[in-house]
Amino acid sequence: MTISLCVDIHTEFLRVVSNRDFKIDHAAFSQLVDLLKAMESLMGLNGVLSLGSRLMTRRPQRPPEDETNWPAQANDSTPKVIDLFALLARHAKAGSSSFSNQNVLHLMREVLAQHASHMTVEEMKPFLDQSRDLTWACKVATSVNGEDTRPACVYFDKQNALQEIATTESLPNQAWTGLLQHYFPFGMGDMTPESILAGGLGRGLPRDFDRFALKVIEIGQAGIKIPMHRTDVVLVSQMLERMTLVVSKEANTPRAQHYVEAITALVAITVPVLDKINDKTSLFAVTGKNNPMAKSTFYNHCTLDALKDTAIPLAYPEATQALEHFRFQVLLHTVAVSDTFHKKNEYYRDKEHLQELSDLCAQSLIEPKPLAAITPAARLILVREMSEGPARRKLMTDDMKIRKVLFIEDLGM
Repeated sequence: MTISLCVDIHTEFLRVVSNRDFKIDHAAFSQLVDLLKAMESLMGLNGVLSLGSRLMTRRPQRPPEDETNWPAQANDSTPKVIDLFALLARHAKAGSSSFSNQNVLHLMREVLAQHASHMTVEEMKPFLDQSRDLTWACKVATSVNGEDTRPACVYFDKQNALQEIATTESLPNQAWTGLLQHYFPFGMGDMTPESILAGGLGRGLPRDFDRFALKVIEIGQAGIKIPMHRTDVVLVSQMLERMTLVVSKEANTPRAQHYVEAITALVAITVPVLDKINDKTSLFAVTGKNNPMAKSTFYNHCTLDALKDTAIPLAYPEATQALEHFRFQVLLHTVAVSDTFHKKNEYYRDKEHLQELSDLCAQSLIEPKPLAAITPAARLILVREMSEGPARRKLMTDDMKIRKVLFIEDLGM
């Protein structure tokens, strides 16, 4: 294919997908997707993303604007929509530096919200794998074909309060957002933990949560990782809170076993594996001066509220171990940024948060060298804020420097 022919096809393709009066039916949509795939290597990054996003907004039987984030019925174009989704996902991260391409993320989230039940995990994988970075790279609202596309904010608890203080720097992961919008199209704000118990007052919510949990298990089985970032910790903690309640209240049932698998999968999917955790590698870190996590401890409080309900006796050791690991990692990542956040905001207060979170992690804190991943300064901060008890005494016994500093402080010297 000559360069001039490629330019001619690109120009004609752009004319077709930009013409709002031109009807794109199922056959035309299929042909255009195939053409875009055939020209993928010739068009260049911006051309593929620009034309692909315009074509996605013109897909046949696209839901109306007020149903953008609802599950949609499959139609003749659904397989090609999924093909186009995969094509966009392959290039979205590389193209995210261009403001004009950032609507691609929001379109992919909408497609996931509409078609999650029609997609395999492997078809979702290119988006899920990149969703952590894409969420922050494409955090602003953009437009295509005159339509605004924007990120979304979802939580199980305190949705309104969290959304009010949310900024473009504190969005929850948009892949989780799309999946949750699909399985809970009427919103999640009134979904108390008890509402998803079998036989409760949640009507269809137990079934919806079962389906979502199954998808989490499938994502875990596929080896996909979606490391948490900032306020994802709140959302994932709320997921685990509800899963834990089912395991506790419905022990020795197939449904409880289902949620044991979901808990272990969710923790494996979301907790990053790091040898060293500091103020640059922490879940709560951010490049630049403005970090919303340093401005408000409300995120900390919401996380702690959910995690308290995961620290209960369970009849399933694998779930207990996974939840303990999750809580302890949250503690380590929280204390790793504590000093930095205090320096950025003199009104930042995390003393009670660190104390209560360390109380929940007492089992992990008595293991050999539990604080090896964090810096000596962070270890001192944590031990200083911990409640008196066996874990604190052990850490002071194991670390002469910490014991010396705290002894001097106790003497008021």
